[in-house]
Amino acid sequence: MPPGGPGRAPTHAKCKKGKKQEGLVQPLAAGGIRERTRAGLETARAQGRGGGRRPKLNARQQDEVIDMVTSGRKSAADVARLFGVHPSTISRIVSRAYAPRGGGLRPSESSHT
Repeated sequence: MPPGGPGRAPTHAKCKKGKKQEGLVQPLAAGGIRERTRAGLETARAQGRGGGRRPKLNARQQDEVIDMVTSGRKSAADVARLFGVHPSTISRIVSRAYAPRGGGLRPSESSHT
């Protein structure tokens, strides 16, 4: 059992010294981890693989979601239950489908000014 009872850190000089040394080693280890991570990401990009999370719904399913919601056949909440995802996922998919590309107005929207 450690001095001071269970669940308490030892406070004698050797342990304190060890903790100080660990603190000196950690920044070096973190730098190495960063370098290896960066190298791994660069290798993955070179092989045509990007980082990030996989989408919950594939492209075909996303097209189906957009069609169902925009046609009015189903509400976003109904579609979310159907595909087993959160309603915000459906909202995000539909809003991305109608977000302007390149930050400018779409040609159909420019006549309304």
